[in-house]
Amino acid sequence: MNYDGYFDLITGYSNDILYYYELRVFLGGPEADSIPDIYLENAHIPYPQRNLGAEFAGKGDFNGDGIDDFAARSVTSGGCCWMG
Repeated sequence: MNYDGYFDLITGYSNDILYYYELRVFLGGPEADSIPDIYLENAHIPYPQRNLGAEFAGKGDFNGDGIDDFAARSVTSGGCCWMG
């Protein structure tokens, strides 16, 4: 993701029974450990979320910061309806 020559890892967890969803980004390299460099869960995003982190897709470096950006699947309740 950050073009430093090391492999990076994105993981997701989706639990519809507990309504808990998360995604974690681990940047590789000599300092790599089990603590995610980026952590996001459904409670961090406005409106109720479902399926956040169930699927990912790399989208390239949209903002030019040297780190590839990605899209994560979720559905959001913005009122009466669930929107993708």
